[in-house]
Amino acid sequence: IETGTWDGLLRAEDWAKRSVLSATVGLQSSVIPRLKTIKPIIAAWALCGDERAPKRVKDWIDQLTMLSETTLPHLRPGLDIFAAQVVAWRQHQISKMKELETPAEHIPRDDLSAIFSAAQNCSDSLGEIIGKIERHTNTRDVNSYTTMFTNVIQAWGAASISAVPLSSESDPLAPSRGVNQILKTIHLLESIAALPDRTFFDDDVNELQSIEIEQSREHKAFLFECLGEVFAEALEQLRQIDTSVREKKVSDETRPGKSFFLENVFEVEKMLR
Repeated sequence: IETGTWDGLLRAEDWAKRSVLSATVGLQSSVIPRLKTIKPIIAAWALCGDERAPKRVKDWIDQLTMLSETTLPHLRPGLDIFAAQVVAWRQHQISKMKELETPAEHIPRDDLSAIFSAAQNCSDSLGEIIGKIERHTNTRDVNSYTTMFTNVIQAWGAASISAVPLSSESDPLAPSRGVNQILKTIHLLESIAALPDRTFFDDDVNELQSIEIEQSREHKAFLFECLGEVFAEALEQLRQIDTSVREKKVSDETRPGKSFFLENVFEVEKMLR
């Protein structure tokens, strides 16, 4: 992995697969597969931007999940590993946009569709992950939540800016779709933050009270750290979309001087409170 080459990544992945296989079938092995040795492989795939990366990351997540529920419980993936799925789609989108290196108004529709598809895959992955995490863990990993949500919002912001020349809101590749998805992502995070922490009952009343206090502190930390950063990213993306609209002098025929920021001012005010 440290070589930073494809060969290094593929060799490390091959070693990890053989190590996992040996442990699964009960063969003697000098190296026991551990998450700390597999995480760099998943991270490398997530950050490389290659079109194969999202599938490779998901394959690893699915395999680790399955193994942790059967023979190797210590390989249970944490939220940071699940977050790699969202990052992989976002980095693939970035890579795709760098390949184009052309003004948005000249992006072929098929390529624009691929940019939107990557953003949608970010959202779909996030929704799937949230469903899994809420069922299996009580922890709120602020860094991983922030990483997932900001990457989804950035992906939709990039898709919207790429589509700015399209002024028809009925077009499935119109900027308004991206803006709506940004707000939808914010609403999802708000719903998660509003969920009460589950209580772990204990025979000792003092112990129970101590746990409840600690959970309350963690919940407040989650609210302030995660919501603040994600809201700031959402506002920045809305600003960039509006800036792109002004620079390209794009306006809706029925609403000249269109501003997504102003159109969603109620949502914006909620994020600024």
